[in-house]
Amino acid sequence: MARSSRRVDAGKATTRCAAESFFAVSCDVQVMVTRVLLDGDWGAVEWIWSETRRADGRRFATDDAIIVEVRDGKIAYWREYFDTAATNTGCLKSILT
Repeated sequence: MARSSRRVDAGKATTRCAAESFFAVSCDVQVMVTRVLLDGDWGAVEWIWSETRRADGRRFATDDAIIVEVRDGKIAYWREYFDTAATNTGCLKSILT
């Protein structure tokens, strides 16, 4: 299991660059939300993330979860947890580097 803290103040340009880099190597992304928990400004979401690696057409999937805090209608805190076995064997690794 890995934990990933995300800067939520990175800005639109940084987010666009990360998305373009990701989609250059991956396609056919699917996210199936399996659980949502809410408590005031805090929430947790679990999902199954799957994608196809463009280079060879291999499909990968991993369980993923986030904890978020929302302030003034914006995400103020984001902590993500996912299965490292999936990220270390496939194209999901590209989003970590």
